[in-house]
Amino acid sequence: MLVLNHDGRSFGLVVERILDIVEGKADVRSAATRASVLYSVVIGDRITELLDIPAILRGADLNVKQPALAARAAEVAN
Repeated sequence: MLVLNHDGRSFGLVVERILDIVEGKADVRSAATRASVLYSVVIGDRITELLDIPAILRGADLNVKQPALAARAAEVAN
């Protein structure tokens, strides 16, 4: 799981696995052709898609109640 911060909120992004962590310059090859992808780039001789995290978050259901808040709301309702 990756933990991301955006607009003052923390989010978890579940990934199957992390192949590598690199630091360096990316060679942009093309603009995105799929939703939630910014660019296709070459990093370490591999073509890599850079995700558009704000677009992914806009598509997510961010109104899900936290378990503690949902339990408290149920107590108040009873």
